[in-house]
Amino acid sequence: MRSEAHIPLIVVLGGTGRAGRAVVSEALARGVRVRAVSRAPVATDASIPGAEYARADIVSGVGLIEALNGADAIIDATDGVTGRAQDTLRRGPRVVAAAARVARIRRLVLLSIIAVDRGVSGYYAAKTAQELAYRDSSLDVSIVRATQFHDLVDRLFGLAPFGWTTELLGTTFQPIAVRDVAARLVDEALVPSGRERLHSIAGPEVLSSRVIASLRRSAHDGRGPIIPLPAAGAILGFFRTGLNLAPELAAGTETFAEWLTGDVGGPAYSDPVTTTTTATWASTLAVFDLETTGIDVETTRIVTATLAVLDADGVVVDRTDWLVDPGIVIPDGAAEIHGITTEHARIYGRVASEAIAEIVTAIRAQLAGGIPLVAYNAAYDLSVLDREARRYGIPALVSPSPVVDPLVIDKAVDTYRKGKRTLTAAAEHYGVVLDNAHDAGADAIAAGHVAQAIARRYPHALTITAEELHARQVDWSQAQAESFQSYMRRTKDPEFTTSGAWPVR
Repeated sequence: MRSEAHIPLIVVLGGTGRAGRAVVSEALARGVRVRAVSRAPVATDASIPGAEYARADIVSGVGLIEALNGADAIIDATDGVTGRAQDTLRRGPRVVAAAARVARIRRLVLLSIIAVDRGVSGYYAAKTAQELAYRDSSLDVSIVRATQFHDLVDRLFGLAPFGWTTELLGTTFQPIAVRDVAARLVDEALVPSGRERLHSIAGPEVLSSRVIASLRRSAHDGRGPIIPLPAAGAILGFFRTGLNLAPELAAGTETFAEWLTGDVGGPAYSDPVTTTTTATWASTLAVFDLETTGIDVETTRIVTATLAVLDADGVVVDRTDWLVDPGIVIPDGAAEIHGITTEHARIYGRVASEAIAEIVTAIRAQLAGGIPLVAYNAAYDLSVLDREARRYGIPALVSPSPVVDPLVIDKAVDTYRKGKRTLTAAAEHYGVVLDNAHDAGADAIAAGHVAQAIARRYPHALTITAEELHARQVDWSQAQAESFQSYMRRTKDPEFTTSGAWPVR
């Protein structure tokens, strides 16, 4: 007679806490039996369907042997920063190990913190003591040290009053989703015996405090300023040292921005799992840039132009370049910037009227096909193109749409970031390569990559249609112009005026 296959049973200590619940959900998803253990009873509406629940005290040992009965492995996900909780971390392992021997359980996996033994706070000392106590026991122990959970980072950067965002000066984090850590804990629990006693797992990206603050503020509807705050104290000071980072161990699958998309103010795990939305407008983009003879849109002439198409991965799938004889002398200052002299343009450049007609026709075709047009500071490039078309009697683009302007969007989603907002600065900020600035082709492609990087970083704000994004940029550009005009009148010129018209002035 064939016996039924054995289904492992994992007991999760701290099974009703943040990490414990994620472990329970992960184990159940794999078809493993799970028993969540906690000191307090669990309300029916707070339980996870399919899981068993048991009450036990890991300091007094009351109910613990019964809770461990029949288990194949234990995952200790207990945690806490209060004095009583720290006492539990220090005293619990000896009691758990004794109960496990009685219940004939050998395998135990402990959730801990990366570089915890190098911290100086009382909490880190208690977690280190917990690790040592388990390692000195007779159990077969694996310790999984993780970087900080997404929700902890969110709380640390939400210390300011009124719902404003804090920037913890000088800190850097590599946040990880608790469900990614839970998966690793279950992996270790299902290994018959530990091949290594210490493991570490880190989030998919290293983020500066400025980037985290910008992401968090945007996720909370962009309300209020970002408040700089010194990272004082033992725990916050630890995050200034960089010991909480492990770039070489990046293993998480969910970024901080993706976590913010679905779980702002909530737990870092998803039960059931929610799907992260994306800004579909960024999947295929036409990118456009000009180099010209000057900066006044009414009088400047086009010297070079590029129109290219990028796929969802930022790969160029189509590209057209134009070198134009502008019909006027190219000023030396302009030639120094883009490298095209009057002589070179006259010898090799296209007749302006023909080239501009082609440019307008090519852009019109992309927009007619529903492909958004990216132009960094679009109000300049598209206004110059508009004036050039009218100069030569060419039908101009009328209300071109949808247009994507990374400059306008960046100012809207990250309003309080200090520093320049040039394409070069934006490319550096968003990790985009721009090797040949002021070349129309390089600038156009970099602008497209910046647009896609912004879409990935701020999905919570930009997961809208291209048409909706265009309409918002019209409003954002006007508001930004009004703010700049107010600043200039207040500080430099009481009569200063500027236009917020977009994408053509």
